[in-house]
Order: sequence, then C-alpha cells, then structure tokens
Amino acid sequence: MNWNPSDRDCVSATKDAVACEFGEGLALLNLKSNIYYSLNGVGAFIWDLIQ
Repeated sequence: MNWNPSDRDCVSATKDAVACEFGEGLALLNLKSNIYYSLNGVGAFIWDLIQ
C-alpha cells in the first residue's frame, strides 16, 4: 500500500476494528472484511493516538 498523505487529509480509527498487542506492535482485525493487519511499533503508537 502506497499512500502519501497531504496536510488536508484526516486520519481516524474505524469502529469496525479490534486490536490486540502483538510483540512491539498491534494486530488489527477489520470486523467487516475479516482481514487482519499488523502494525509495527510506530503504527501501534499512531493507532493509540487516534483512538
């Protein structure tokens, strides 16, 4: 996935995902699509900020 956010983009967490700690990062499950995502430490930090 390649995305270059601009200063006009707004990032928000979805209510359709659950997260659990996984090593230094997080594992996310999208409850609508049943797709798992893994976040490294930086991604986990950002996820916590937007909650």
